[in-house]
Formats: sequence, structure tokens, C-alpha cells
Amino acid sequence: MIKLIFTDMDGTLLDDEGNLPPDFDATISRLKERGCRFCPASGRQYTALVNQMKDYFDDFAFISENGTCAFFQGRELFSYPIPGELVREVVRFADKLPGAYPVLCAPTVAYVTEKWRPYTAAMDKFFTHHEFVEDLEQVVDDPEKYGQVVKIATSVAAGGTTMEITYPALRRFEPRLQVIHSSDFWTDIQLPGYNKGTAALRLAGMFGVRPEECAAFGDFMNDYEMVRDVGLGVAVENAYAGLKEIAGCIAPPNYEYGVTRTINQWLDEGII
Repeated sequence: MIKLIFTDMDGTLLDDEGNLPPDFDATISRLKERGCRFCPASGRQYTALVNQMKDYFDDFAFISENGTCAFFQGRELFSYPIPGELVREVVRFADKLPGAYPVLCAPTVAYVTEKWRPYTAAMDKFFTHHEFVEDLEQVVDDPEKYGQVVKIATSVAAGGTTMEITYPALRRFEPRLQVIHSSDFWTDIQLPGYNKGTAALRLAGMFGVRPEECAAFGDFMNDYEMVRDVGLGVAVENAYAGLKEIAGCIAPPNYEYGVTRTINQWLDEGII
């Protein structure tokens, strides 16, 4: 029986306009009746997840920033900060990389410089709580004031793709750091060994749920470990080919609300 469901957000649970499925509330009600927990697991910021799902603040656990932190009922359950000297090294390189727009991500707030000002719409979607600083290194210099950095996100906000601009260049930091091709527009850097999969299994243990009692939905390679390591890993039809290869099954695409359609099918079949 499935007792805990994890799902990626963009490209998976959300449609192409960023909307929740129209039957989301009804689906969650059915899950609650069966005693099955639901957990968004995203590269997004925690506050962005809560902003979209505020009606479920007390019900959902939230895995944010690609698994580098998790929250439940407003309490931080765990986080995995990057050592300051490594953050500083990445910032100095990424900030000079043509076409790259770095973001320093603390568990509840993101920091950017003025070069982001023309592209705040791209920020708002993923980082609803962001602040402008004069220099990203000041965040590294004062973690007590700004919080510890758990992820360095780098966008190609002005155009191009991650595979053209950021991902190949930032891989110079491997294996000291994990460099993740998170989407066509974002490359993420975080501590090696920590991802949505490790966060999902740790969170499951906190709720007394075994890995084989978990399911997970995803669409991109930052979902790889999560989909691989749970009992029932699902890729939506629009998923990256590499993810579909290791998924236990394929759900309808995000724009056909494949996550809630599949969950309701499982409910009807008694798998949940």
C-alpha cells in the first residue's frame, strides 16, 4: 500500500501555465481519507511552494531546493548547507560567465544582484521571497544575517539554454559539488550526495513510512534519485528520456494532469 506520495512541481504536477490540476483538491481529500500523505518535492523555494499550496500548509511536508531542505508546518526539518569557501568560489566564476545569472538560495530566501532586475518575472515564479544585495559574497560573509546557502541556482534568464551556457561550464566544480541539469533554463549546484531522493527517504523515515510504501512523480533529471529509490517511481509522459528509462511506470503528461489522474486510478484500484 502507498502511504506517502512525492511529486515534482513544474512539468509534473503543474500544467504548462503553472496551474494545479482542476481536481487537485478533490484528489487530496481522497488521499486524506485513506491516510496517505502528500509531499511536493521541488527545485523551487519553500516559500514559493507554500504560496501556491497555502491551503495545505498544515497537511503537507515540503521538500524544496532540490532536496537540500525540508519543512513541515513551518518548521525546518533538515537542511544541507554548502561550505562558504565553495559558495564563494562558484559565485566568482558564475557571476563572470557570459549569459549566467546566479542565485544564492538559503532555506527561506534567495539572494540576487542588480543584474537580475530586468528578469524579476523569472524570479517570482520560483523564488517568491528574494532580496537584492550589492554583492553575493556578502551573503557568504554573514551567514548569521542572511542564512546559510543550501543551493546555488544559475539561470540563463537573457536567453539560450543551460546546455549551451551554464551546465557544461559549471561542471568544473565536480566532484566537490553536485551540478544538476534541472531544466532547460536552470543549472543547480549543491552538496554531493544530497538530492530529492535522499530527502524523500529521510522524510519518509520521519513519518514512519518504508521506502516501498512511497511513490514519486517526476519529469526531469533532478527527480532521478527520487523516482529511482521509492517503491513506485513514475515519470510523466513529457519527462526527460533518461528519467523515463528508470521509472516503474509512465503517467499521462503534465498538461493532461497525469499526476492526479494516476493517483485517482490507484485509489480506485486500492493501491492506496
